[in-house]
Amino acid sequence: MPNASYFRQQAERCLRLARMCADTTVAKRLNAMAAEFIEQAEGYGPDNAMAGRSLPLGGAAGGENTG
Repeated sequence: MPNASYFRQQAERCLRLARMCADTTVAKRLNAMAAEFIEQAEGYGPDNAMAGRSLPLGGAAGGENTG
């Protein structure tokens, strides 16, 4: 059964992929997915792993183009 840690790990994966993504549409969707995963994780209660952390826009969505 998924727990807060699982959802935070999924959010981290999405953020990492978004930073590497050159496609703006895909990068924005990955960032949105990360936000959704973090919301789900927060439903399990507070956890210091990502407390106070903002979601950076990555890849083309954040003005970077690493590809």
